[in-house]
Amino acid sequence: MQRLCRIVTDLYNDCRVLLPGVWICVQSKGCIYRSRTVNSKNLRMEKSMEAQGKRHLELGTVLDGRYIIEEILGEGGFGVTYRAENQRVGISVAMKEFAVQDQKARDKILNEAHILGDLVNLDNIAKVIDYFEEDGAAYIVMEYVEGKTLKQYVKENGKIDAEEIFRMMMPLMETLGKIHKKEVLHRDISSDNIMVMSDGSLKLIDFGAAKANSVVAEATYSIVLKQGYAPVEQYSRGGKQGPWTDVYGLCATIYECITGKIPAAATQRTLGEELEMPSQMEIAVGGRLEKVLEQGLRVHPEERYSSMEDLREETEKALIPEQKKRMPGWMAAVCAAAGILCLLAAVGIYFYLHPELYRFRGIVTETVLFWPDDEMTANGYLEAKQAIEDKYRILAGEGNYIIQDREDGAIEVTAPLEAYQGKDVWEVCRDYISSPATLTAYDYQDITTGPLYGITENDILDAHLETGTLDGIDREKIGLPSAGDFRYAVLVLSKEKAKRIHSLANEDGWLRMGWNIRVSGAVIYRDCIEFYVRTAGDGETFYLVSQDQSEAFQELLIYNLTHTPLEKSLYVRFEIPAEWEEPEKTEGAGINQRSREEFEKNSICVRYACSGELSDGEWVDMIACFKNRLDVLGVPYAFGNSPGNRSEAVVMFSPEGLYEDAVVMAGWQKGRVSVSDKWNTVFSNYDIEDMEFQQESQGNYVLKVSLSSYSQGKLLEEMEKADGKEWYLDVRGYRIAKCSLETDVEEDALLFRTLCSYGEPGITDENISVLKLVKEIALGIDMPQSYNQEMVCEFDADGKLMKNVDKTKMYSMKLGEERLEGVQEKLKEIMPGALAEADEESTYEYPLRVLLPAGKEFPASFLEAVQKVYEACDLGNGDYDLIEFIQRDENGEEQAEFKFFKMSGKMSGHAVLTGEGMKKHLEKIKDLEQKSEFYRELVDMENQERWNEWR
Repeated sequence: MQRLCRIVTDLYNDCRVLLPGVWICVQSKGCIYRSRTVNSKNLRMEKSMEAQGKRHLELGTVLDGRYIIEEILGEGGFGVTYRAENQRVGISVAMKEFAVQDQKARDKILNEAHILGDLVNLDNIAKVIDYFEEDGAAYIVMEYVEGKTLKQYVKENGKIDAEEIFRMMMPLMETLGKIHKKEVLHRDISSDNIMVMSDGSLKLIDFGAAKANSVVAEATYSIVLKQGYAPVEQYSRGGKQGPWTDVYGLCATIYECITGKIPAAATQRTLGEELEMPSQMEIAVGGRLEKVLEQGLRVHPEERYSSMEDLREETEKALIPEQKKRMPGWMAAVCAAAGILCLLAAVGIYFYLHPELYRFRGIVTETVLFWPDDEMTANGYLEAKQAIEDKYRILAGEGNYIIQDREDGAIEVTAPLEAYQGKDVWEVCRDYISSPATLTAYDYQDITTGPLYGITENDILDAHLETGTLDGIDREKIGLPSAGDFRYAVLVLSKEKAKRIHSLANEDGWLRMGWNIRVSGAVIYRDCIEFYVRTAGDGETFYLVSQDQSEAFQELLIYNLTHTPLEKSLYVRFEIPAEWEEPEKTEGAGINQRSREEFEKNSICVRYACSGELSDGEWVDMIACFKNRLDVLGVPYAFGNSPGNRSEAVVMFSPEGLYEDAVVMAGWQKGRVSVSDKWNTVFSNYDIEDMEFQQESQGNYVLKVSLSSYSQGKLLEEMEKADGKEWYLDVRGYRIAKCSLETDVEEDALLFRTLCSYGEPGITDENISVLKLVKEIALGIDMPQSYNQEMVCEFDADGKLMKNVDKTKMYSMKLGEERLEGVQEKLKEIMPGALAEADEESTYEYPLRVLLPAGKEFPASFLEAVQKVYEACDLGNGDYDLIEFIQRDENGEEQAEFKFFKMSGKMSGHAVLTGEGMKKHLEKIKDLEQKSEFYRELVDMENQERWNEWR
């Protein structure tokens, strides 16, 4: 019957009568046999992108003409595992997919599958029953094992007795010993990859990490591992791996079963973290068994059991103890001395083979996590990982870093902090490592007066570094040493691109280029690496000179110029470096200041920075005032400074009971508090005489803001000309609270009872700390400068860095979110497909960005859409000081913008055309604006002319 189904399917495929993906079902004797059609002999697999940017086959895809994908079982560093059905024989299989582009790599995988397929007579492993290559990927088909994983078993039944788990593992040790003799390593042994069968026996699955062991001496393994189960040699591409590698993974799994915990990562243990043994946790385990476990988990490979046979033999001896024999004292002393010498020799050999771990001892390191973009493809991820490794080899030096995959999808890199050469870690990662940035040429005098020309890898014929001097260079202006040679990059471009760039040079042949310039609409961000560029006589060669003369960073530039940019930017997270204060040893410690050790887990770390230089006295005042602000919040915190940079403060909080908005405002200077109507400031900070809290009822308060005698005289006058019936208490433009001009005004004071947050709650014991902070900013000791929040990272319950800060743990005033939600709801009614969001990169206090769907009658449809949204959402009511409308065409390219700015108590707007060929629409837009009363009233025509000329 199955054969008949297959024949029918082939007939329909050949005739192309059915659409691809249609199921053919044939019923016989109560069973339904099914197959799926395809539209060509060379099957083209359907692929989908999951939310995490990983590549999966679509369920129902047929491979090798027989295997139909039915379920995704899991995915890891080696590929995706599926449950499939072999339609020819009607059995379920587990199928591992290796989506690698390199043909040699695929050939190697299939060769190793052939070796594993020869091991069909071994028990305790999931057998390899087939392997093939299709559509650029290699596949290994394995026996489908039903049951629970060992991890699930321990989770449901609790920890396993030490003797019991060792006995359960002994058959597996024997099988692995036989596999090792075939020169195959598993390299991914863990409780996730061991199944507990119905009879209590164990079966090892997933040989996705296996490698033919014939090239152990070459030490060319890729670095793929699971933290806690992976030995130290797996963290290095040059690590020598062998049977002892699987010994460590198996013993780590035994340790987990006995203790319920995964062992500490091998990298942490090399840095001094000790592994807590079961007996130290008061878990009953025989001394000889614990000794076996301890030796199997030795950090240094030379000290571990060298083979599974040795591990099994020692386990058997421990389970069946031999009669003890007393050793003579002199012999024990000799053996002890010999053991110490051997240990020292082993340690010396190991660190000779692994100098990167030796260098990490006693020095400060930084661990950086790179998370892939949600839309990054699997190939893009692999290319990004290789690029990161290449760049760290340049930055830190060969072998002076560790790169690994984390289970949550992040690429983790550990390197000495000194490798960043005193630069900000975030800036190095942003500018050189994690972004698909380009080199951009612009006008020598001013970036805003001329066009920008991006330089891609297709424009570059050659790029390399040279050392020497260049004629006519202004060393002082660039910041170079007054004499001697300097490094510079030589860039040879295509004739077409070189001709365009030459048009930007000044009369002396100089122009400027920037690396990682960011452009958002009409705003250009200059926080980039800038080069002064000298043009050569041939017209195609350019010499790039930078103040940064670091060889590593210049080589990184060349690497980025000569390699394909990353497919997508990577999210960068790292533990913010800090020199932490010990409160008991620090003069002037805050009331709520604690030591850093109290915030190891479930904590949030924030870095604040001030822009200007501070004298010694100003710095002391700055810290004292800032700690006072933190104490007002009423939550514990740890305090530190960035290494070598006292202008940056680092604070660690526990998120419970903490207001997100208060964390942002804590570092702001005095003079930023005011009372305003919906447009402008009515009373500034200097008009405020006092602020006090009055209790109205149990747990409810009113904030009384008393005005100075001068301002009291203006109160009635300002009320009469007020635009609206409410006034707001602002901090740096953020509306914190509001009062009614009809009910909340006294002769000399304003009464604020309502917060401007989501739901407009009253002032209670829960949120009063935010307003106490506002009072401190308005009337307390002033700070020499503002501390602005610059970076935030969060640690989970295990003390590991998280990808994003979980703000649901923190209280939030949600300032402005209610207004945004109102706009979003209205957009759903009037214009499906439009999207409203806060512009997080804007320097304005209340920015709004509206993304409009593409229109057919451009530009009339664009202007009509802008007017419709502006009026329907009442965007001229003063809630926003910047409103940016953006329309993209059908290809997703930005087509046009319209910006409204709050200026002198009203909104003023202008259009910005972008993209190729948009200038032809300029006259039509002018004509449409002149005919519209809406645009005649709101558009600053002179300003619009200037912007469009610039564009």
